[in-house]
Amino acid sequence: PFVGKNAAETGVLQSTGAVPRMAQYKHDTPPALQEMLDRALAKNPYARFADAASMLAALESIQLPRRSTSGEWRMMGDSPTGPDVGQAARGAGTTGDMQRIENDIALSATLIGNSPTASPVLSDPARTLPETANVYAYLCYEKSGAETQCFAITRKNVIVGRTDPKRGISPDIDLTAIDQKMTVSRQHVRIRYEETFFYIEDLKSRNKTRLGELTLVPLKPELLQHGDVVHCGSVRLVFRVPGVRDTPVYKI
Repeated sequence: PFVGKNAAETGVLQSTGAVPRMAQYKHDTPPALQEMLDRALAKNPYARFADAASMLAALESIQLPRRSTSGEWRMMGDSPTGPDVGQAARGAGTTGDMQRIENDIALSATLIGNSPTASPVLSDPARTLPETANVYAYLCYEKSGAETQCFAITRKNVIVGRTDPKRGISPDIDLTAIDQKMTVSRQHVRIRYEETFFYIEDLKSRNKTRLGELTLVPLKPELLQHGDVVHCGSVRLVFRVPGVRDTPVYKI
């Protein structure tokens, strides 16, 4: 489950990297299911399940979420109460199958195709960002070591840059307000979301784009992951996916 920027990094991640958070791909993944996966893929063999039977038992004990007719989340097996109990029971059915979830991020390609352009939103610096069905990810601007503003990525393909009123250029994500030194190009980078992966591509920017310590080759896409630091000129941004917690940094 580990994909690095090159073969060497992939090998290091296989040996030392934390197991990816399933919430990055399915926002309503129960914590118990993630814990089971962490144990199954533990680096220490003694921390794994002793046998297949114990793993299956742990899997069967996990309660999956489903939505009641009132729109509130309820764990499978819980008994609804209140005057609408009969209607809720009929809506949920008797088979135990999960109902269709509104605004499921897995259906985001059809739900957000006509969303407005990405716009900056204020964000409280936290380890996780709120899960929003019409937001794929965020570019978070840091000042003095603290996140002060986040730009929402609401489409699968966005251009990051600065507005040029004279030429009528208006990027999807406009960094003009935070680029006081004017180091960001009008069309600086492109960020794309394909299936379960994000990619970043420098668009022949004047002051280059750096992904961590890597200076991007123009027009060559690179894998972009949660927590990656992106420098557009002198503007430092952190790429974050809603609902995904920061993973610890391992030193070799």
